[in-house]
Amino acid sequence: MTEETNTSEEEDDSEFLKEIHLINTVDDQVALDKEYAEFSRFRSHVQKAENRGVSRKQILPFRALTEIDENRKERIGLKDLFVAYCENGNRAWLNPGKGIAALENTLRKFNGDQKILTPIISLLIDVAKSKLSPAAFLKYVILPRLRLDMNWRSWPKTHFPAFHIIRKILSDVQASPSYESDIIANGRLSLARDIILTKYVGGPVARIELSKLSNASFQTEYAMHWKNLQYNNYMAFFFIKRNVLPFLSQLSGKLEANQILELVLELPLLEEAFHIAYPDELYFQKKLPNFSLYPVSFHHSYYKRLGLGYSLFQVYSELLGFTRVIRTTLPTRAGIYLAELIAKKILKKQSPSYITELDRLIQLLPDRGGLYTYGWHIEQFVNLDQTERMRFIENVESNGGHHPNFVRPFWMVRGNWGNIDFAEYYESIKEENARNLIESIASNLNMSDYISGQKKKGFTVASFLEAYSAQYPENKNQVFDYQKDIVDGRDRAWTRQDVAYIDSIHPQFQKLLLMSVLRGIGMHFSNFKSTTLSELFHSYSAANTLPTLPYEIGFEWEDTKKESKDTKGEEIIRSTINLNLFHELIAALNEENGQCSQLIPILGREHLELKTSLAEKRSALATSSDENIKEKTEKAIKHIEKQINQLEEIQVKFSNWDLERQIIFLVFYASKNADRFESLFPLTISILIHSKLVGEEIASGREELLQDIVVENLQMYQIDTLVLFCKKLVGELKENQKIKSVFDSSDSDFKEILVPYSSLKKQSLQINSLDAALNRLLRVGKMEAERAKWLDHTIKADAAPKLRKYKLYTSKSFIDSYYGDMGGICLSIAPKEILRPNLFNYRIADETSGKIVGMFLLTYSAQKIKSLGISEFFSAFAINPLYSVLYHWSKKEKLLFYLWIRSLLEFISFTSGKPLFLAGRGTYGLLSEGSEYAEIIESTERQFQSPKVDDAYSLDIYYNKSAYGRSYMIIDPMDAGTKHAHRILKL
Repeated sequence: MTEETNTSEEEDDSEFLKEIHLINTVDDQVALDKEYAEFSRFRSHVQKAENRGVSRKQILPFRALTEIDENRKERIGLKDLFVAYCENGNRAWLNPGKGIAALENTLRKFNGDQKILTPIISLLIDVAKSKLSPAAFLKYVILPRLRLDMNWRSWPKTHFPAFHIIRKILSDVQASPSYESDIIANGRLSLARDIILTKYVGGPVARIELSKLSNASFQTEYAMHWKNLQYNNYMAFFFIKRNVLPFLSQLSGKLEANQILELVLELPLLEEAFHIAYPDELYFQKKLPNFSLYPVSFHHSYYKRLGLGYSLFQVYSELLGFTRVIRTTLPTRAGIYLAELIAKKILKKQSPSYITELDRLIQLLPDRGGLYTYGWHIEQFVNLDQTERMRFIENVESNGGHHPNFVRPFWMVRGNWGNIDFAEYYESIKEENARNLIESIASNLNMSDYISGQKKKGFTVASFLEAYSAQYPENKNQVFDYQKDIVDGRDRAWTRQDVAYIDSIHPQFQKLLLMSVLRGIGMHFSNFKSTTLSELFHSYSAANTLPTLPYEIGFEWEDTKKESKDTKGEEIIRSTINLNLFHELIAALNEENGQCSQLIPILGREHLELKTSLAEKRSALATSSDENIKEKTEKAIKHIEKQINQLEEIQVKFSNWDLERQIIFLVFYASKNADRFESLFPLTISILIHSKLVGEEIASGREELLQDIVVENLQMYQIDTLVLFCKKLVGELKENQKIKSVFDSSDSDFKEILVPYSSLKKQSLQINSLDAALNRLLRVGKMEAERAKWLDHTIKADAAPKLRKYKLYTSKSFIDSYYGDMGGICLSIAPKEILRPNLFNYRIADETSGKIVGMFLLTYSAQKIKSLGISEFFSAFAINPLYSVLYHWSKKEKLLFYLWIRSLLEFISFTSGKPLFLAGRGTYGLLSEGSEYAEIIESTERQFQSPKVDDAYSLDIYYNKSAYGRSYMIIDPMDAGTKHAHRILKL
């Protein structure tokens, strides 16, 4: 007997109701009736069949074959089959005449006796009466078995008994609850019961030798496993259909009975595992991964394995081991995507022997939802021999869940296996940067015991101050008082003697003192303003004598606990997240090395759009008689002409610029136009990542991200890693000396070209402006907004929150030259602005931790707002709780904190009688350094219907005057209805 595989079976989706509908669709009913018009008997039976849902497309040709049989001298009994067909059929029943015709052709070819079909027809009548499709039984049971044996004389003895056994098995399975209805419908699945039973239950045993099939215990156990299937999960059915069923259908004749039972036993176990991990109600929209061992076809894959020297038993073991590994992976956060990864690794390095051991490895590895850790370990594992594999597993187990040689990705370099904590991350960077400073001061202060003790632990500002107080107890209270003065705002009263005392400890002691209370110092834009505190006092003490505002507010804050969710909970959260944002970034990271010259066609496209717009405006001007409209149109024409002239200048100069200028321009241009030109975002990211301006860490980080993240299965820590990667990319470009030299140069013409793509003044277009443009381009704020949304769903309602005390107060002292550092913002480069009499720094003090953790600025302006007829007003901007503080908060918590800030602003406005505005509407970085927090603030004011103005001019620090002019009038002291924060907070 030869083994023959039928590749079309793998592509056969006839069990799906939608496929049956397509098969039964009649394009031309009149033509169909005309084709079979000469056959008109059995009308009542035809009507019965149609009433039961059987398609006329199937009934008419079967009736024709039946009438032909009735006219034969030696009938095979199709009339009784047709009657049973019509009385028991349903919409899934196809014409059995095709299968009967195939049998007749076989007999004709080998001079067979047609009478041998009679017992087959009798069997089909019984099949039909038991409400199973005779066409399906023919297609999936009878024909596959008889196709292997053309000796028709042996059929009655060798095969007919097998058909009756299979029909008995099918009837047994059919009686179970899962198969009660003609259509098995659960979730995404709508399956024809008859096709399922004949194709998947009957098909695999159709090729089994009669001696094996006759075993009663085999029949009982085989049927029992099929009865346990519920057909309640689309993903499970898809997996089984792609992996297990082709193997069973095409190789069952060569398997031992216990091997068949082992595989069939896996089916309900797999289904249950999928149903628990991936219920249809949550995952019905998921794109199915390619987790098949047989990606092309089973036929192709099987013979490929045989060609490699594998035995049937090895192929069987591979599949059985694979199904068990899949059951292990499904409960993990990586789930089906880990299953897909495993399938790829197996196909890449085929060796059935290691699959059973792989199950143990998967259970040992940390389950965080990403694929990088799994991928690295599996890649190493599959290349080892059995002895080495066992040693590998032992090393993973003894090393806390990862192999000692594991190459950690960039987000794990600090040994953090949980979610990234940016507060701790940046604090650790700050401490590392201060290490040499701490060690130098400690050495000068003869603190040798501290130095030797901390070399292993690591130097921190807190540990230094603690050790200093222990060694010099006489200074302990004084240092503590100075720290508390800064947190409480009493440093305005400091004298020369105070700063001289601090400097007397050590000339650079002031740096550690400031770092201990100003959490933002040492991060991002921050730098020290002086070498000694006396120098700082000399430069900025005039601020101590300037008028200040007597307004402050204190409040208690609940630090809510966040809880991790299971995979179902995470999927619910994920459904609320804008995954397209992350799809676009991952797609951009996947782009090949782009070239700056690819920007030229995009510039040309914009040039064409501007020319078209100009022509339309000129045409409108020529036909308009309204003077107001003509004036506005003329203004628009001049603006467009200016844009065209500048774009033409860029087109001429771009190719002659060096790489650094091309990339700087590309970043500024893309940050403003990425949403207009679809290819601009991925092009810019590709050029940046592959350029020589960034280090190898960026290239390797990109690869690690691409190996770890499947956006459909996005984890919160992966949002963090993407944000961290983007910040690293920004940092590398900012620190590149060639990039710095462009901004430090006297090339004012180049900076003039950048002005339209930024809200900054020309003289403010320094290296930090590149930071803002890059963060905007990379959509860092939008990613942070999605993370905050995620946190909204993880607040643990039944856990008592930790109370924290905050105070917001006005400050005007020489220490406020660090106002930009207090908020971690770009204005840290402009400390002298604190000397403006009308500019007030508001510190955000965390009294619980004893640190300044943010700030915002308030200015008083006497410039008239013509649009509103207002001559005096306050304007608030640069609202910046530190990033490391905001990082822990959900969107609701961030909104709540803004409402507390707004409540203070409301108090200021109503107490002073002056209206209050928020400056920087729609300007990146002015209202708040983080675009995410700025959007929360702006969306809140839009909900409050705060009026928008464009002429609330107040300042021109860093940004141009018009950026400050674009404002919201958030509080009108003449309208108590604008005290929204007081109303919501019930103050």
